[in-house]
Amino acid sequence: MTATLPRTTAVIPTLNEADHIAAVVANLLPPDGEGPVDEVIVADGGSTDGTVEIVRRLHESDARVRLLHNPARIQSAGVNAAVAAADPASEVILRVDAHADYPPDFALRTVEALERTGADSVVVRLKSAALPAPGARFQRAVAAAFNSRLGSGGSAHRVGGESGFVDHGHHAAFRRSVFAAAGGYDQDFVANEDAELDARLRASGARIWFQNDIVVT
Repeated sequence: MTATLPRTTAVIPTLNEADHIAAVVANLLPPDGEGPVDEVIVADGGSTDGTVEIVRRLHESDARVRLLHNPARIQSAGVNAAVAAADPASEVILRVDAHADYPPDFALRTVEALERTGADSVVVRLKSAALPAPGARFQRAVAAAFNSRLGSGGSAHRVGGESGFVDHGHHAAFRRSVFAAAGGYDQDFVANEDAELDARLRASGARIWFQNDIVVT
């Protein structure tokens, strides 16, 4: 634990992520113990591929990993439930997606950005990539489109831009008090719950910081 940073809970909504969940959790809890994350809560929406069993084994080797059942299945509900179940002492929530590749210092740099800027939320750049597979031409084309101005409309968190306060970006960290005051994600949204929450955060006067050199793939 980095002494100067606030207590932090990482929340991961999952549904059939057996191929990825162990690596994502390992990124958040490095073996040297350095980093801001005090606990990881995996909110599983009913996986049938072994994800739950993997998380249980991770818990057996590290009690900081916790498993939570998400009967509503969708991401918005999973994150909300995990935040509600987090250690009461946690001041920062890291929003982490299982089906993604994170830089090794993601947690540390994200929480540092939140503290350094005084922001209420930190968003980062999201880069799309196709998994290496024979014949994955369509997937590569879709990824290229998402990374382009034509496909994304020029959003800074998609094509790159200067760090600074923004309207919206790929969710990475929140001050727990701000997330709770906003009522969390709207669980009527099965997708795009992040943009909807950002609209409410801005309307309430909260500030969202885009950190351009933290890239999630």
